[in-house]
Amino acid sequence: MEVALNLDPISRIALYRQIYDGLRGGIVGGRFEAGAKLPASRALATSLGVSRITVTECYDRLISEGYLETRRGSGTFVCSLLPETDMYASSVTVEIDPEPQSSAPIRLSAYGDLINAPIRPPIPPVSFASTRTDRT
Repeated sequence: MEVALNLDPISRIALYRQIYDGLRGGIVGGRFEAGAKLPASRALATSLGVSRITVTECYDRLISEGYLETRRGSGTFVCSLLPETDMYASSVTVEIDPEPQSSAPIRLSAYGDLINAPIRPPIPPVSFASTRTDRT
């Protein structure tokens, strides 16, 4: 797969960020289909005229964000399930039954009972001050 990105070496935006934005935009926009194999970091770095470390950093970030995945011995691929798909609620409608099915009381664990126990009234403070002395 050939990855053509327009990089501006005199831009105020770092080359790393330009490559990252280009790859992420291509993935989200559908330019790179799910499951598509990306070029090796060395090949992409050579074609873009940048350091391999720059490309590796972009790949690592995209992997950690869930846009790319690696397969040992096979390379780097676009994930089939992108993070953006998990950000939105599904269109499935869930109906909630207002009446519980069983009328059995809810039982708590021993710890739940301890936490749910009524709060005891505070113990009144004890004054240790005395008007007596040891010599009397």
